[in-house]
Amino acid sequence: MKHCKTFHALAAAAIMTTAVACEYKDLGTDPVFDNGTEVVVRFDWDRTDSIPQSMRMAFYNKNFNVHYIYDVNSHEDTIMVPKGDYEVAAWNGDTKHVYVGGLGKRTALYATTPHFNPRFSASVTMLMDSLFSRQAMLDYPDYMVHDNHELESIEKYEKKIITMHPDSMVYSVRVRMGGIAGLDICRSIRGAIGNMAGTRFIGFQEKTQDYVTIVFDANGNAQDSTVTADFYVFGLEPTERTEPADSTLMAVFFWTDSGNTYLRLNVTEYINKAKRDGSRTFIIDLGDMNIDLRSLLQKSMIDISVEEWNDEHHGLS
Repeated sequence: MKHCKTFHALAAAAIMTTAVACEYKDLGTDPVFDNGTEVVVRFDWDRTDSIPQSMRMAFYNKNFNVHYIYDVNSHEDTIMVPKGDYEVAAWNGDTKHVYVGGLGKRTALYATTPHFNPRFSASVTMLMDSLFSRQAMLDYPDYMVHDNHELESIEKYEKKIITMHPDSMVYSVRVRMGGIAGLDICRSIRGAIGNMAGTRFIGFQEKTQDYVTIVFDANGNAQDSTVTADFYVFGLEPTERTEPADSTLMAVFFWTDSGNTYLRLNVTEYINKAKRDGSRTFIIDLGDMNIDLRSLLQKSMIDISVEEWNDEHHGLS
């Protein structure tokens, strides 16, 4: 039987830097669970494109300032929960670059990604500030799902079955740029897109916080002269903004043996189309751009190395 730690308000407040991992031990040694019952948790994956390796669940007691967090199998698992009335939240626990915070209260649960802190030179910092209006730069998130139950009543010694129906927390972004000659001299390609949502609540509403710039990796194919990228974002814009962004800019940076350069691209129409369609997958297909990197290098070069762009990514759970 799986067991998880108990969290009171003061203890929960101290959990700021890492998510909580469950313990496994004999329930008979913990008096908190003497009045508990078996709860079978099942997951229905009809709403998602893929199934995570594991899930994490939080049971928030509605009458006492205490909650319990469990790591469970993503198909079916059995846990022991003390009797009581609970609000329940669930999200996948197999992410590497997502931080889950606000664990002390279901309505405060949120997911975000680490800040991207490259070693930019002063000139490149000024360039990025001018492109993205000094927005915070964040890594793109892993694939994430979530679900919530408003009320689950757990009675003493009565076996309970809970079925969760997780849905995606993220949008899938696919970028394609064709007609780019000179990719044979390109060593690395990175990108950044502004005016995205950097945080999403797990427990109730969707997104929050100000606009951020999401940094992503890209790939170049010299044979067909294309650049592609696939990544996730928490939202196409924050919900707390009363006015939408005037425009959405994307920049693609190229490192070559002859120097380094970038393209500045307005992708507002693609973002607006995705919003109208209500789709969680949106495609930025810029078609054939008829650009030669060798010519572009003669017009606009940036003084930044791949090493300066790289950030130290630390896995978060």
